[in-house]
Amino acid sequence: MVWQGIQEEHVEAGLNPEITMNMIRELRDYTGYGVETCKQALRDTNGDLYEAIEYLRYGKDKWLKAMWSKYQ
Repeated sequence: MVWQGIQEEHVEAGLNPEITMNMIRELRDYTGYGVETCKQALRDTNGDLYEAIEYLRYGKDKWLKAMWSKYQ
């Protein structure tokens, strides 16, 4: 593998290399959601922790509507 150390473990575990276990752990600690839910929120928000918190707080539909209105 090209990646070293932790990144290699994430790739083998099937995680996006930009989304690390530390990010998932931090989001879980802050929100109380499960690992899979936090991982999906980070995927949908491209690894942005603050956006992932909003995504989990408001739900996917409301979050998408808010994001769409930002860019219009």
